[in-house]
Amino acid sequence: MAKFAVGQKFGAWELVEKLGEGGNGEVWKVTTDSAEQCAIKLLIRGGVDEPYKRFCREIEALQKLEEFPGIVPLLESHIPEDPKKERPWYRMPLATPYLDTISDKSVHQITADFELLASTLARLHALGICHRDVKPANFLVLNGMVCLSDFGLVKLPKADGLTPERRDVGAKFTIAPEMRRAASSAAGAPADVYSLAKSLWIVLTGVDLGFEGQYDPQSSTVGLSRYLQDSHYLTPLNELLVAATDHAPEERPSAEDFSRRLAEWVRIDTSFEEKIRHQWREISERLFPLGQPSRAQWEDRTQICSVLKLASRVEALNHMFYPTGGGMTLRDADVAPEEGMIQLRIDENMFDLCAPARLIFEPYPGKPEWSYFRLELRQVQSVEDPDSRFEDTSEEVTEIQPGCYVPLTSWFEGEHNGQSLPDSARRVTRFSGGSIVLFSTTSPYNQDTDTYDARHNMVSTDEFRAYIHENAALAS
Repeated sequence: MAKFAVGQKFGAWELVEKLGEGGNGEVWKVTTDSAEQCAIKLLIRGGVDEPYKRFCREIEALQKLEEFPGIVPLLESHIPEDPKKERPWYRMPLATPYLDTISDKSVHQITADFELLASTLARLHALGICHRDVKPANFLVLNGMVCLSDFGLVKLPKADGLTPERRDVGAKFTIAPEMRRAASSAAGAPADVYSLAKSLWIVLTGVDLGFEGQYDPQSSTVGLSRYLQDSHYLTPLNELLVAATDHAPEERPSAEDFSRRLAEWVRIDTSFEEKIRHQWREISERLFPLGQPSRAQWEDRTQICSVLKLASRVEALNHMFYPTGGGMTLRDADVAPEEGMIQLRIDENMFDLCAPARLIFEPYPGKPEWSYFRLELRQVQSVEDPDSRFEDTSEEVTEIQPGCYVPLTSWFEGEHNGQSLPDSARRVTRFSGGSIVLFSTTSPYNQDTDTYDARHNMVSTDEFRAYIHENAALAS
């Protein structure tokens, strides 16, 4: 049964089209004889009860916030003398649902919108006003600016509480845990921040149902890395969402800090140099939680793989220079089936095999773009000539089963000794002796194409370190 109908009048305004409906109210497009159009919100139920009092509280809040930027303003309101016979209403400008505007927006543009929303909440909180119903459906775009709307659950300073004990308050998929347990006594400002963080996740991922509990960036279903492009450096954003959805309200950032940290993330993520700087620092902190040494080295091949795997997760940090010249990007690193060897994955079907002697990390404090890894290799037996070792070079072979090699011709012929190659067969490159170095893709070393001549392999470890320090000093 319809609660209101097209053609009904409220003041000078005639209902034209229903725009939305909540638990206690409906929003309609309205017009006048002069064809002016606005939106009107009407209370569904009659009588003086909790919904009526909340509706009046909403009008009171909007009247206090006249000319307040960042919210959809109140233009006109009506509170009847007899609420049993007549419904209260208020009028506001027509605005566009925020979710209808985001299809062509970038991640950074959406984040900028949430900076504005957080700033609006911060100014409301400074006045002692808490929204308590922050969710994407309550974001509207007015005059090109994203705004908060629907203050139906607003909490005003020094106002009598309207929420009964044990009643939850908030939107189902963004509600803070304390608003589920004890909304009548819970602090509204931290709950707004929690709901804003959940709303940001919903908008960025397009998953309307949100997620339960605190944000977990490592979750395969919740982590933003599943939904956003690999080019984004997500650590600062992940850390913000973790903090803003903390179960303890007092551990969450303020709305002002939320806005500031969003802006800082965008600044870092849109600057390639800043992104590299922060990624190097992050890797250093994970490798050396007690402080970065002047040099670090690993000799155990399992540890070496763990370190290289960590570096490979950030494509921009691991351009790999071969001992034979040239270079590729490292995608992953694992212990190889062959005794003493590791495998470096370059692409889906490209693998380099080598026997590590040690991995060295050479950090450059203050200039992380000059930091690098150096992987020193042992000599191994040649597949083509099993009686000899080969040095500072490589050979391409066919691995017909883990750790078992035959000449590369078998790969091209698709068979070995008259039998078809198994599905597990792969073409691999085995390196023997020399060293590999890994620099960030934006490093001055990588930007100089002359360095692809394998010069790092023509000098000792200490000589190469001195060479890098000399060039870094000249670049200052």
